Amino acid sequence: MSPHPAGSSPVEWIARNPSSGEELARGPLTPPDDIPAIVERARAAQGKWSSTTLKDRARLLQRWSERLSSEGASWTTRIVQEAGKPRAEALMELLSTLDQLAWTIRHGPRALRSTRVGSGRQILLLMGGATVRRIPRGVVGVWGTWNYPLFLALPAIAHAILAGNGVVFKASENVPGLGAALRQSWEEADPPADLVGWIFGGVEQGRALASSSVDFGHFTGGLFAHGAV
Repeated sequence: MSPHPAGSSPVEWIARNPSSGEELARGPLTPPDDIPAIVERARAAQGKWSSTTLKDRARLLQRWSERLSSEGASWTTRIVQEAGKPRAEALMELLSTLDQLAWTIRHGPRALRSTRVGSGRQILLLMGGATVRRIPRGVVGVWGTWNYPLFLALPAIAHAILAGNGVVFKASENVPGLGAALRQSWEEADPPADLVGWIFGGVEQGRALASSSVDFGHFTGGLFAHGAV
């Protein structure tokens, strides 16, 4: 029997095994009207987060990495069951994601540090050097995918967080259970409240996020700055 009466709009997502139809998990959909408030809460949290040190940001990502590593077998099984991948491919996705995260933690702070640029030949014009500073974008919207629900989601979130941004992540409607598991692992890393917002749903929720006040977007196939699409 369908959990939604005929003619009514669904109020929850249901994750299923694509090979058997078995229900794996379920949870509430995000009302599209709630999404602007989720973005603004992430913006408020980002204001404080942007003043933290790169070392502190990397520590948070390290805690997240440790949570994922400690649950590696469970993650592999989740990807097999919900995304329908062979176990070897699911394991490779997990390992590739952890490798990306390790690289970000190790090399990201150095890449984001302010750098001094010398005047070069412009010294002949009495022009001095300059300092290049990396400024956070603000709130980054991230649209998750079903085919690489971990590899194309977690690194994008981690890069934005390390750079001092807030994030609002929309889980793919085809693998919502994996999105919920990703949210749980993030919350277990003890992050600042609301720094990452989580959205569950389909086209309406995705459109609402794209139409919100996010400053930058990340999705499979490209990037966009607010106002560019």
